[in-house]
Amino acid sequence: MNHNTNINIGGLDFGWDLDNGKFTFEGEDAVLFWISSAMKTFFDTIEEISGEEATRLVFEATGYRQGLVVGEYFESMKHLSVIEAAKRITNTYASAGWGRTEIKELDFQSKTLTAKIKDSWEYKINLAQGKKQSGLYLAAHYAGIFTGLFGTKIWYRIVQDQLEGHGYSIIEYYPSDR
Repeated sequence: MNHNTNINIGGLDFGWDLDNGKFTFEGEDAVLFWISSAMKTFFDTIEEISGEEATRLVFEATGYRQGLVVGEYFESMKHLSVIEAAKRITNTYASAGWGRTEIKELDFQSKTLTAKIKDSWEYKINLAQGKKQSGLYLAAHYAGIFTGLFGTKIWYRIVQDQLEGHGYSIIEYYPSDR
């Protein structure tokens, strides 16, 4: 009996191979976790062992470095403009359950942009943890992405935090030596 299923949603490929216990997203091995239980426990444990401040720094650095990989991958697709890459990235992330991100005011000349992020997995984990302030992973992740796309070091400033009761987070990105 064949236990393989492949489906395309929003132009992105998802696959399941139950005989081998494999899930793929865009042809790459992937994994699914429940956000408010399994991932919350993962975050709670790291924070318990490392402390809150060290945990924030680790997630910020990890988000940025993983974002660099994504940004460099999309920058290597010379047929895509930065705007087209940004649209493809945010659509890909939405389909993978990362929440909805809109890129606004993207200016290639000044290498600045604003991201509007709603209901991200990080927000949901932080909400389940009872946090008052969002984590830094996703903010730093997009800084890494645009560092790769712009070919210049990009950093961020959180203008509005969904965890503080707003409908979404707003993050501004700009060139930086940081």
